[in-house]
Amino acid sequence: MALSYNNESGLNTSSLLSTLSSVNGLSDEEEIGNNSTYIFDFGPKRDSLSSVIPMTVIYCVILITGLIGNICTCFVIIRNKHMRTVTNYYLFSLAVSDLLLLIVGLPQELFLLWNKYPYMFGEVFCIIRGYTSEMSTYASILTITMFTLERYFAICHPLKTHTMSKLSGQFT
Repeated sequence: MALSYNNESGLNTSSLLSTLSSVNGLSDEEEIGNNSTYIFDFGPKRDSLSSVIPMTVIYCVILITGLIGNICTCFVIIRNKHMRTVTNYYLFSLAVSDLLLLIVGLPQELFLLWNKYPYMFGEVFCIIRGYTSEMSTYASILTITMFTLERYFAICHPLKTHTMSKLSGQFT
């Protein structure tokens, strides 16, 4: 099923329509009036309710518990001076990263679950959402890596780590 190209405008539309009509078994006249079903058929605007409703409930539970848990984590670390340790700063960084991902990404995913197309948020928001999602993920990975290294040094070299860690006195 090869499509022919002419030299002037690129794709030969009559060849495309005849190829589509040969697949469907319709004549060229019937196909010309019907060609939008082949070119612009994106499928259903949403999946069945049996899959959308449970996913909506799961997304809402993740959003609510994620917001509450991460906000409480940030609040506790900020309010209590004795909670300002290296480990808790890593946890604070993870909480902020998760909050960013929850606030920017999850509501849009929930909306797209119910309405797949047309995309209503615009190109700028799409780019911002993708950027924040990727950066949040990278920040989480790097934070966990640093947390692991900090724990490694605390276990394997406890005296050296104790003399190097002075964060609680710096940020009071």
